Amino acid sequence: SWDAHARTLHRVALAAARPSDPALFADLLREVMTSLGAAAGLVAVFTDETRTSVRTIASILDGHLLAPFEYALAGTPCEQVTGKEFRLVASGLVDEFRASSLFAAKGMDSYAAYPLCDSHGERLGLLAAMDRNPLADVALAEAVLKIVGNRIAAELERATTEGVLKAAALAVSSARGETVFAELVRSLAAILHVDVAFIARPSAADPATMDVLAIQMDGAPVAIDRY
Repeated sequence: SWDAHARTLHRVALAAARPSDPALFADLLREVMTSLGAAAGLVAVFTDETRTSVRTIASILDGHLLAPFEYALAGTPCEQVTGKEFRLVASGLVDEFRASSLFAAKGMDSYAAYPLCDSHGERLGLLAAMDRNPLADVALAEAVLKIVGNRIAAELERATTEGVLKAAALAVSSARGETVFAELVRSLAAILHVDVAFIARPSAADPATMDVLAIQMDGAPVAIDRY
């Protein structure tokens, strides 16, 4: 049994170390399902900052790759995937989450999941595997999900960082004329999803005062000259 587990973990580790490509998430999910003998699995990310719903970026059911879909976390086993802890329902999933048509309708009995977190500990989404039979090996499931989940989380964070940098570079390169500072703070607030962004410089008349060149607050420019 240990030799079989070692071979499985070796294969999973090699899969998690592969270079990035468009099929990465789906291929890693298939590796998880193959290793655990799971009938279904998904990789999902939060749709907004409320973290009340997710959108799948890879999902597989009975060997078939599904089209992306969104679902609310309430009433599903995914609702209890919190913090940084491995989540397990070894059996009895249908009884525990009978109200969840998404999982109960497919007759899933066991569920294992791991939250996807960035390098700062912020939750990005989750990786989950399900089966119609009780989960055979809890320790193996936890190890596999953590190996693959950490790689997926790192990839999501890298893609987000690249997207932010590209958006910032585009904003800087396209800003022109007298409104350049206003355009930059508007772009900054939008890119970082913050409530307030401003550009200011020390006042020549008073070193303890800053002259505001532009400020964006709650999605609109504000007339503030100094602080």
